[in-house]
Amino acid sequence: MKTDSRTLRGAALLAGAIVLAAAGVASAQKSSLQDIAKVVEQLPQIVIYTAKEIVTLNPANPSAQAVAVVGDRILAVGPLTP
Repeated sequence: MKTDSRTLRGAALLAGAIVLAAAGVASAQKSSLQDIAKVVEQLPQIVIYTAKEIVTLNPANPSAQAVAVVGDRILAVGPLTP
């Protein structure tokens, strides 16, 4: 899987959009910040690991500087800079 920093930024933007959507739904229902926090807690956490070099074992993309992970799945692999 070949990805780049745009994919990593896209993953972060997707997570932000989910949070904003949850906040919008909560505000439309006249919910409190505590209700929004409960929704956000239920979202899967995206963790981005960075290193000088990450060996991917993919011949098309043999190394990367960042890996985005959700749970036990790799979401994206790519460089830190565009």
